[in-house]
Amino acid sequence: MLLRRFAKHFREQDWTAISIELVIVVIGVYMGLQVQNWNQARMDRNAAEDYRGRLIEELRRNQHNLQSRRGYYVEVQRRAQATLDALEAPANTLGASFITDAYMASQAWSPAVDRGVYDEVLDAGAIEATLSVESRRRLSNLLNVFESLKPTLADDPDYRKLVRAHIPIALQRDIETGCGDVVTADSDGAISISWPECAPEWDPSATRAGVDTLLAAPGLRTSLTFRLSNVETKLRVLGRNINRCGGLIEHLEQEHAG
Repeated sequence: MLLRRFAKHFREQDWTAISIELVIVVIGVYMGLQVQNWNQARMDRNAAEDYRGRLIEELRRNQHNLQSRRGYYVEVQRRAQATLDALEAPANTLGASFITDAYMASQAWSPAVDRGVYDEVLDAGAIEATLSVESRRRLSNLLNVFESLKPTLADDPDYRKLVRAHIPIALQRDIETGCGDVVTADSDGAISISWPECAPEWDPSATRAGVDTLLAAPGLRTSLTFRLSNVETKLRVLGRNINRCGGLIEHLEQEHAG
């Protein structure tokens, strides 16, 4: 219809009508582009808002991850200290709890960092639209710190190897069966590990043999001392980064609300 009118005006050399038609076309194209831009901007804002929410949830998962590991290593620390204290007691007073504590002090939970959402935002090229400059800097720094701390949070194998090479395997199996890690997951899949209250009951001769074999392990005290020091380093590092993670979550929530 518009084309026919335009051709008619052109044949009639009605330049005023032609000018009006051209203005209408230009305005229509402009308005169409504006509507398209507005829609795209709205979709970009919605995507950025969704990404921000998901990044905050990812940080919460990492905070839970760190808190769970800290709780785990608090128990490892307790068992390691109990074992070290027990070495001051006469050998004939040591029993099943000494063997169990020594074994549980060797338990380990490998570190993990959740950054899938962050990498998704980077791949989508949406990080600048999603976070402010300060938030991008803080989040990037935190994730880099998490990665750099993996060697610190990883477990030293020496004490674990020493203890598990000297406790009789039958006793180790009993400890794992009755006292080992209990793994649970919440509705979001976040993992927690706890230890049940445990008091293995062994034949006195088996207990005595286990105690004697463990006490005869070369370098037990020095290896255990290093283990305890290493665990306490983990606890300090985990505590600092739990706080850092919480501070960034609070910052992102306040920035988003503002």
